[in-house]
Amino acid sequence: MISLMDSEIITVLREIRDESKQTNLRLESLEGRIEQTNRGLESLEGRVEQTNLGLESLEGRVEQTNLRLESLEGRVEQTNLGLESLEGRVEQTNLRLESLEGRVEFLEKRLSHGLEDINTTLVESIDLLTKQQTESELRLASEVVSLADVTREVRDLLSGRLDDHRMVLEHEERLKSIENRLADR
Repeated sequence: MISLMDSEIITVLREIRDESKQTNLRLESLEGRIEQTNRGLESLEGRVEQTNLGLESLEGRVEQTNLRLESLEGRVEQTNLGLESLEGRVEQTNLRLESLEGRVEFLEKRLSHGLEDINTTLVESIDLLTKQQTESELRLASEVVSLADVTREVRDLLSGRLDDHRMVLEHEERLKSIENRLADR
């Protein structure tokens, strides 16, 4: 009976030994996988550092773009002030023109009431006023056209700067997408 019990004990001990060997093999396999995981994490840390450096560089470029936009905004504000000044001058010119029209009408009425001896002098004065008015209007129109050209150039510059800003935002979105994909792995 003892020998049967000894045999059973030996069998149980062998089973325990075999299970221990299998457990040790699994542990060694897990240690190898842990080392691979650690190497992968170290590689990711390096790539994250590179990404952070790239982001810092982009932040500087965004700051520069913002400074440029602020400068352009100031210039647009100056242009707007210039336009407002011109609008005031145009308004004054329109008032003067209305005043001149009223005077011309008054003179026409006097002429029609019998002042024929002054007729030729008044006609010459009216022609001169009309010529001056036309010249003033032409000068004013050319100033307005040149101001419109300058405004168009400023608008084109602002549009180009906004396109640069949009490109920076697109790059930021791409970086976030890459970071998210790396985080999901």
